[in-house]
Amino acid sequence: MALYDFATRRADLQNRFSADTLAAQQGRMLGQQRFSRQRQETTKGFREAFPRFTGQWARRLGSGVKSGVFGEQLGQNVGSYRQRMGDIDVGEAQFLGGLTQEDVLRRTALENALRALGEEEQMYRAQGRLR
Repeated sequence: MALYDFATRRADLQNRFSADTLAAQQGRMLGQQRFSRQRQETTKGFREAFPRFTGQWARRLGSGVKSGVFGEQLGQNVGSYRQRMGDIDVGEAQFLGGLTQEDVLRRTALENALRALGEEEQMYRAQGRLR
């Protein structure tokens, strides 16, 4: 086996690692854009629905009348919005955490493959089979 073969295999490993890392970075960017869109859509939906919600209650109650039901419904509406935003944040954290874990696994796999290749090269050198 020629020394060139080991250099080629090392370069192939590095190229695959770089391509996988680039794909992961693109996936991370697209994921962040998706979560940003979800936040914007949720906020937009809440902002558009809130005036209708309060307007319905204003018509029902008339001006100056306070209602416990209105306060409860308002709290549920705002709580639902907060819950949805929290779910989006949790989803994003899990997504990004998974990518971080994949990055570590990918780096570890590269290091293990390079180490194994180096050991194979040393074995060929020791046996005098390396040209």
